[in-house]
Amino acid sequence: MALIVGFLSLETRDSAAAERSETTYSYGSHDRQKLDAFWNASNSKRPGIVILHGGYWYEDSGWATWSRYFADKGMAVFSVDYRLNFDAPWPAQRNDALSAITWIKANAAKFDLDPERIVVLGSSAGGQIATSLATYGSGGDRIKGVVALSPVASPYRAWNDGNRDDSTAKERKVRDNATVLARCFPDPADTDASLHASCWDTWKDMVVKNRASGADDAPMYLVHSEGTSYPSSTPSTSRRPRKSATTCRLTVSPSRRSRAAPHMAAGSWTPRACRRRFSRGSRRAPDPPTYAAPDDRQTLPGPAPPARVGPP
Repeated sequence: MALIVGFLSLETRDSAAAERSETTYSYGSHDRQKLDAFWNASNSKRPGIVILHGGYWYEDSGWATWSRYFADKGMAVFSVDYRLNFDAPWPAQRNDALSAITWIKANAAKFDLDPERIVVLGSSAGGQIATSLATYGSGGDRIKGVVALSPVASPYRAWNDGNRDDSTAKERKVRDNATVLARCFPDPADTDASLHASCWDTWKDMVVKNRASGADDAPMYLVHSEGTSYPSSTPSTSRRPRKSATTCRLTVSPSRRSRAAPHMAAGSWTPRACRRRFSRGSRRAPDPPTYAAPDDRQTLPGPAPPARVGPP
């Protein structure tokens, strides 16, 4: 996690766990619009990390261990819950993350937080939400940067990957939950917006690169392990393969206004960074509706899904 330290230019320090504060706050009226804050009192403003958990958009996963670690290194940490795909369709998840950041900045003094030094850390589905914060509107004015671990940066590509005859169970799980998130198949002919955002527009909006502008985006650092089942379609990317036996696909996406720290250059990533070194306690949410057809390639009732088309 040295990336986050690089984004924040932080001099780390050790703090006794007894001094650490841990409190849950509500940033909205929905039961899932809550965040867990971890911080140590400080005489100076400290940088902050907003953590968005993964879980296929339909279940929760705990980040308490890493939250405490970052807090004891001198950062204010906020592990944010958001509405899941069975609670509300996209873009509710992005809206919740935006609302959480607004709440955090408004209450920055309570946490000795510098509101201009906030990095977002997201994994898997949380990585898709995190990267969407970087490209939605003027992301560079909102946050300092994004670190994303195996983000589903293109749910549309995930839908296609999960629709193959030889797709894995995990790929189909991502596909099904992306479909529940959008509330429809990605049909380019479905553009009726008379009652709500069209199905096709929703799928386009879920693909992070479609909101990327470059000049106003926050810098992003995206990492995919070699065996990940999540698609890595990302905006303005550059890749460089690792030389060691344990490889990662590494993507660096700095905005035009920002320069990545020297030690964050492609190729400097260590094999250890690709491994899951943190402990997650899963709080399983109810299963989403299941709509699988007998051939397990159709996820919602209605006409058969269209053949693969170009990215939205």
